[in-house]
Amino acid sequence: MEQTVFNELIDKTEPGDTRYSWHEQECDKLLKALMHTSDRKRMSFFIQMIFPPNYSMYISKPIAWDLCYQKLRERKYNSIGETVADLRLIFSNALKYNEKAREIDKVSAEAYDSAIHMSAKLEAAIDRMLLTVGDRIGRERIDMMNTHRQQEAEERAREEAMKLQWEKEHPGTTMEVKTKLRITHRSSYLKRPTDFDLPFFDEEDDNEESHADTISNAKALYEKQLKQRAAMRKMSLAIGISVFKRLEERATAMSWAYQMAQKTHLERIRVREEEEAIKTAKAKEDMRKPKGSLVSAALESVDRKQIKLALDLKLIKPKKHKKLLTSL
Repeated sequence: MEQTVFNELIDKTEPGDTRYSWHEQECDKLLKALMHTSDRKRMSFFIQMIFPPNYSMYISKPIAWDLCYQKLRERKYNSIGETVADLRLIFSNALKYNEKAREIDKVSAEAYDSAIHMSAKLEAAIDRMLLTVGDRIGRERIDMMNTHRQQEAEERAREEAMKLQWEKEHPGTTMEVKTKLRITHRSSYLKRPTDFDLPFFDEEDDNEESHADTISNAKALYEKQLKQRAAMRKMSLAIGISVFKRLEERATAMSWAYQMAQKTHLERIRVREEEEAIKTAKAKEDMRKPKGSLVSAALESVDRKQIKLALDLKLIKPKKHKKLLTSL
């Protein structure tokens, strides 16, 4: 029964409407069952979306009572089970977060004990709701089944009466009874029956179709089906040819791309080998050159020519100094 009740779709009213459907009233009762005056102190931990700074490190989906109440007012719940799951999540989050801290923190201990107490009250309210909602669902289903059976019996009686009347008015002939199907669409649990007539017989046409007309209509329908089948084959062939051409073009493009990639790869290998050969030849040439001083090697490395200096030293003759004779 629990699964049946939790899967029950809520018959939603318009957002902002002060009147709830009976499904929404049951969800509202669950929410208000946690807000009794005697439980205000315990529920003070779970009413508003106010959490410690590190709360998101332990809890992936924070939730509080006022968020559940807001979702109910905005008609965001699709089933009773969604409402129950959110309310249970409030207390399971509190137990998970305060389990370790309750031994060292007084507030965490109070929140943990309050979560245990309020979780028990929630489960008691859920049990009462299961009995109420389950009973109503069962009664509605029984009433709906009885209504459908009564309608089917009335339709069969009406068809039998029409058949008897036809046989009285047309002795020696039989009336083909029209078959009526009843389809039910369930947007909520309340089912709205929709009737339609099968297009095999025309109720307003009292003229019987002759055998020749039947054969002619069947022949025309068969020819029409043959034409449609030929057109379908032609269309399928055109689609197949188009797909085959596209696949062929794709294969050609992929082959060309592969060849170009291979050609580019070989060209890169050739260029790299040529560069390596040039470097090797240059290194061998450098090894064959005679090595001079470090300055000469540095000058050769930057492609500079050596400068030759030649000093021409001329002998300078000493000048003769005249002796000054002094007479005494």
